[in-house]
Amino acid sequence: MLEALQNFQTEFPLLNTILTGAAILLATWVIERIVRRIIMHIGRNDNIDLPAGSIFANIARVALWLFGLIIVAKVCFGYDLTAFIAALGVGGIALSLGLQDTIANLFGGLQITLGRIVDPGDYFYVDNAVARVTDVSWRHTTLVDATGSTYIVPNSVMYKNKLVEAGEFGLVDVPIILDPTTNLDEFTEKVKEALSETFTETLGPLGIRVLMNGMSLGGLSGTVTVDIQRDAYSNAVAANMISRAIDPLLKQYGTKAYSMQ
Repeated sequence: MLEALQNFQTEFPLLNTILTGAAILLATWVIERIVRRIIMHIGRNDNIDLPAGSIFANIARVALWLFGLIIVAKVCFGYDLTAFIAALGVGGIALSLGLQDTIANLFGGLQITLGRIVDPGDYFYVDNAVARVTDVSWRHTTLVDATGSTYIVPNSVMYKNKLVEAGEFGLVDVPIILDPTTNLDEFTEKVKEALSETFTETLGPLGIRVLMNGMSLGGLSGTVTVDIQRDAYSNAVAANMISRAIDPLLKQYGTKAYSMQ
């Protein structure tokens, strides 16, 4: 068997080189996939206090493929790429000048991830909207708001600019107008009961509040405020659900709600 393999290598050197290179690249691909899945799994595991995001998986992928190419060059062609990589250090300054934005985004991503400034699942204000971080890659941070709109923000921008974290829950307001003779304590209890049933699984720590502002032309004005989990509904949908839930009460008290979009 060994003799046959040696004969094959002697008679078909080019084919042997191709097959060897393909085997090394295949092994690199398999290892890269396994390592990437392990890193992503560790990052998503709530029991392990390590930064999440695809940036570390991407860095590992690049490193593994470089290592695989070095092995292919050495084994198949007898060329040591480590000397070539070391030579790149001479032109590193020129290269970095041409890749300033990419390098800034890479290091910005590492800083906001390692510093736990941004983690997938966090909420931030972006362009007057609240969006949830879904991933931090080597170039940009991806956020998605409640309407499904996606925001692609360069990591350098995320690192250099002021970030305002929104929190997992948000307040949704619906203005109301009540009859001046309304028993406010009774009305408040009924509103809380109705909305507690509507938002059983998504109600936030601030709960449900009924705040009265004073007299207006239509009667006694106020606001029904509900603390709701952000990823459950958009503000417009939540406001509509609140209005529908308290509509029977508003009809009972001779009033009408106007949801703020």
